[in-house]
Amino acid sequence: MFGVYEPRYDTLVNRVLSLARSRPDKLAAAFKKERMTYGELAEKTRRAGAGLRRMGVRRGGRVLLAAVSRPELAAAYLGIQYCGGTAVFVDRNAAPELAAFLYRETGAVLFLTDRPMKEHGDACRLHSLKGLCAAGPEEPEEDEVPYTMPEETELAELLFTTGTTGRPKGVMLSYRAVYHILRNTMEGVGMREEDRVLLPLPMNHSFALRVLRAALYRGASVIFQNGFTFAREIENNLDAYQCTALAVVPASVETIARQMQGRFAEIMGRFRYIEASAGALTPETIRDGWLLTGDLAYRDADGYVYMLGRADDIINVGGEKVSPVEIENLAGEYPSVRECACVGVPDPEGILGFVPVLFVAPGGGEYSEEGLRAFLAERLERHKLPVRYVSLPEIPRNPMRKIDRKKLRELWESQGSEPLMNPVLRAILTRRSIRRFEERAIPREVLNMILRAGYHAPSGHNMQTWRFTVLEDREKIARLKEAARTAAAENQVYFYGFENPACVILISNDERNRYGCQDASCAAENIFLAAHSYGIGSVWLNPLMTLRKKEPVKRLLDEYGVPENHAVWCMAALGYPLEEGALLAKREDVAHFVE
Repeated sequence: MFGVYEPRYDTLVNRVLSLARSRPDKLAAAFKKERMTYGELAEKTRRAGAGLRRMGVRRGGRVLLAAVSRPELAAAYLGIQYCGGTAVFVDRNAAPELAAFLYRETGAVLFLTDRPMKEHGDACRLHSLKGLCAAGPEEPEEDEVPYTMPEETELAELLFTTGTTGRPKGVMLSYRAVYHILRNTMEGVGMREEDRVLLPLPMNHSFALRVLRAALYRGASVIFQNGFTFAREIENNLDAYQCTALAVVPASVETIARQMQGRFAEIMGRFRYIEASAGALTPETIRDGWLLTGDLAYRDADGYVYMLGRADDIINVGGEKVSPVEIENLAGEYPSVRECACVGVPDPEGILGFVPVLFVAPGGGEYSEEGLRAFLAERLERHKLPVRYVSLPEIPRNPMRKIDRKKLRELWESQGSEPLMNPVLRAILTRRSIRRFEERAIPREVLNMILRAGYHAPSGHNMQTWRFTVLEDREKIARLKEAARTAAAENQVYFYGFENPACVILISNDERNRYGCQDASCAAENIFLAAHSYGIGSVWLNPLMTLRKKEPVKRLLDEYGVPENHAVWCMAALGYPLEEGALLAKREDVAHFVE
């Protein structure tokens, strides 16, 4: 597969420089309309390496790198190693406090990112990732940094776990380890030089990096994609780049299949191969020559192997071992259950130790807890039956789309165990403000139901003089955001905006209506809670209350059809969340009961 000469050890940087000489015009990486050839990748790698050297990065220096799904990630990653540094990958959506923790924990000298660090910015030395990889004038000859091959045992990368069991844990990879990982990947999947590999995985994850390294070393092409949540993007990339391979985590296949519906086999069948994988190993998984995966399974008399789930997820119900996967699989067969997840919680009666609780995201048909309870009672032993059923808009998942059982347990501890909890209260208590959204449209029928919730809000004297102006065109939304930002700066109004919402709803009311603000507020709250019930995030922005008559806002609102005599009490941005909202502390000492 690799020709006659197979080196005992090589680096990805060395290989890319070689490919740039032999195949300079071959596509190396792409994202939507952005394309980067191997010649361009090598040049950007050299420039990035020289730039990092000028910023003081020396051999062994740790550099944090925001793992964006774009071609500049490859150039920055290789640039770090080109100058002898060690790449430390950070989730592109990592909270500033987590990024600052990793910066401090690793002794990093630089953080390459284009996201604001807010109050943690002073704790890190920041530099623009885009700026590092942007094309610029030729560097002076004295600034050129020649590439020097590192020793096999030198540290190449630091990868961190997602932190689902506490603080993230670092995994150290030497250059020798990286080389053998990429070789194993190429040989294991039969990767070819002509392959175009679609990569919709979070780029700080070991699986995604393994595929990226292998594809670039092989001389194939990498097509970046921002996640699996918008399956249409898979088809778009297949058409635009004739992708031949796909890297996928098993938990995402269900989401993709649901969105593609009857065309799943037709679309996915266009790939030459699909690699499904997830998870990273640490040394504790090897014991006495055996690989301990943490999975529980059994083999029947016919030799078939049945997976029961993770050992740390198994629920000990009064000494009986209960697999949450078994409960989930059966519950998933109930017609109105879109997805579900089971976790063990302390027995409220204090008798059995732990008992199962089932979280359900309904979908399609009329969901009935009583119906699901009866359905499971006919199919499960008594000790396996969930003691409580909790409805959620969607099941929380980690960046690799696996069920986040830790978050479900936290949800149960914070509110799920309350005996008076119901879906309405749960929606109120779990809603958070969301400012960053996926590139994913809200189905019109869902949006209409959300707006309907707004129409049904109470209105003073039932006047209903409000107006709901709905923007779905991203260019129009961007113009409004820029106009609000400009007017806010000129008039000293605070404006903390949003990124990439699928929809913006302007809730306005006739200025002559003395109850206009209250009416709009009630409608906005209904809209936010309705959106949350569908798994859609939202944020309330109110600068337009004071900027309605200020330019350039006025001109744009007039163009969008907002009545001139209307005050815009709320600008609501909606979309599928790209990240979680902050859980803000709430004062509970504000209620006063009059005896």
